Amino acid sequence: MLTFLLAYAFVFTIPTTVDRSYSVKMITMMANSPQGLTREQVNHLYIAYFIEQGGAEKRLQEQQATKTLYEDNGKYSLTRWGQILNWLFHAAQVLFACEQPTT
Repeated sequence: MLTFLLAYAFVFTIPTTVDRSYSVKMITMMANSPQGLTREQVNHLYIAYFIEQGGAEKRLQEQQATKTLYEDNGKYSLTRWGQILNWLFHAAQVLFACEQPTT
């Protein structure tokens, strides 16, 4: 059981973070640009990543697949499971003094 939990923790922490984190992608882009990047270039790369490469669409599809949200007449809403996850994420943000998202 311990081996399973360690493997689970690794698989869902390291690869997921590397695949989904914009910060990791930004660091990679900066490593490939030894002359540095301006804030405008970083902003453009972010826009290119999320808009041009379908980052938002990918996240919406993933959340629908995991049943945390649903689409109705072109609008997305949280399911009951999504509301529970939102509460858990908020609790973790408060507990660990993370930056609170603005509404």
